[in-house]
Amino acid sequence: MRPLSADPKRQDLWFVQAQAAERLEDSSLAIRSLEQGLALDGVHIQEGASLARLYLVTNQKAKASQLARQIVSALPPEPEVRVRFAASLDELQLTTEALSAWRRVLEVQANSGRAHLRIAQLLLGSGNTAGAEQAANIGLAEVPKFAPSISSRLMLWRKLGDFIKHCKALEEGAANVRDVTLLSRLAATEDSYGGLAADAYAQLAETLEPASPERVNAIERASP
Repeated sequence: MRPLSADPKRQDLWFVQAQAAERLEDSSLAIRSLEQGLALDGVHIQEGASLARLYLVTNQKAKASQLARQIVSALPPEPEVRVRFAASLDELQLTTEALSAWRRVLEVQANSGRAHLRIAQLLLGSGNTAGAEQAANIGLAEVPKFAPSISSRLMLWRKLGDFIKHCKALEEGAANVRDVTLLSRLAATEDSYGGLAADAYAQLAETLEPASPERVNAIERASP
């Protein structure tokens, strides 16, 4: 495929050429085309993520990281755009850059449960347990009824081996959110270690579908 020569200021043509080059598995031309197009004007989330991916598959991680950081610093204020780019960085496993991107989501949408969750998960994955705990607590304060954030906090205490804090977080989460997964965990925990299994199974039964086998089982376990 021959590189674009006519009207090199046409950003859209560079992007079209990049797409065609990718279909032809010409990574070199696709990279050059995206670099030329992105250099012209504006922040283009999709094309930027595509270029970062191409850098990674061609063993140019430093370039991918640099590009991601540049885009993160220039993200527009729309929350959905920031979320989309942060999710792209998650998929590319650029964890440091993804962490920055999710934090930029919170700048414009402080109650984004997904952003709070990913920040806590990324910090925990990097070994920063104190930061993960702080992020999880902030997330629950902002979005107390977001079940995935509660689950993230549970994962933190489980990984740290702190059974008491794990149980406390589980009880608080199940009390705040009528979530089947959380109530099931609470019931199983009480069944094994606590003394309030019947109450936990009764709460679970109220949440499950009336005709589900799980509800029948929960009712049976709730019976004295």
